[in-house]
Amino acid sequence: MDAVGENIKARWPASFKDVADGLDHLQTIADEESLDLNRVLLIGHSAGGHLATWAASRDSIAQDSELYDENPLTIQRVISIAAIVNLFAANEVDQPEQVSRLMGGCANTKRARYLACDPSSLSHEGINLTLIHGVQDTCVSIKQAHYYCDNTKGKVNKICLLYTSDAADDMQC
Repeated sequence: MDAVGENIKARWPASFKDVADGLDHLQTIADEESLDLNRVLLIGHSAGGHLATWAASRDSIAQDSELYDENPLTIQRVISIAAIVNLFAANEVDQPEQVSRLMGGCANTKRARYLACDPSSLSHEGINLTLIHGVQDTCVSIKQAHYYCDNTKGKVNKICLLYTSDAADDMQC
């Protein structure tokens, strides 16, 4: 990511609402388009990995949040690559100011927003999640994946953390 300047086109909570609305629209067109909503797989990288993991956890957003939806699309499978899955640790990202811009402020002043959007803070029952992360990643620290795994034990149906050590993609699960 190499973004500069103020986030004037996607102010809080536009990015989250766009993702949620797009996914939930699948429920509207499922019959007409013969979609099997039990087979939806989300894949994302970095900030996209955050959004994919978050989207699969929307059913546990607090009811008083502006992002709460009574009937979000149930997502059962996610692959997140070098995902930002702990927004409260924005210092583990090479451009922490981008997290603050996305959230419309910092965690100290916008705690409720962060709780509604932080994958590590939300429940993940029923999700099969694969996290793929490079041990040498300098953009998003591997600490993000480790924290997520430690913090969500027992909350995720199945979680697999795959490490990539170099271009050979030497992975362990």
